[in-house]
Amino acid sequence: MQKILFVCTGNTCRSPMAQAMANDIFEKQGILLKAASCGVFAMAGGAASAHAVAVLSDEYGLDLSGHASSPVRPTDVEKAAAIIAMTRGHKEHLLEAYPQFADKIYTLDGDVADPFGGSLEIYKNCAFQIKTYLEKIEWGKYL
Repeated sequence: MQKILFVCTGNTCRSPMAQAMANDIFEKQGILLKAASCGVFAMAGGAASAHAVAVLSDEYGLDLSGHASSPVRPTDVEKAAAIIAMTRGHKEHLLEAYPQFADKIYTLDGDVADPFGGSLEIYKNCAFQIKTYLEKIEWGKYL
């Protein structure tokens, strides 16, 4: 099964939310893809932000409570069908580190602002922005 890799900074907010939402979309639409996530400056094993967990549970019925952060690994980049960075800065970081995979590194329609340390409302807005972007993607092209 092809993997879509979402990338942010610490892998505790944006990319885990994108991963959970994308996997929900894939399951509901019968798309044979699997989402994963990591961070360009992530430490291994960190929990998802409490607000990210709460927003996904309360607003979308998705469970992030078991998430463990992971740094970007070369094997993740190599094996992914597509890598979707949360900002242009993340994309540039990935392109610098993995120029050979430039043809599969993307961003969403616009930068997704980091909600880390923000209010629950900021996380809700972030999750809504991610969901809106994910719903516009033609996932079939990655099969």
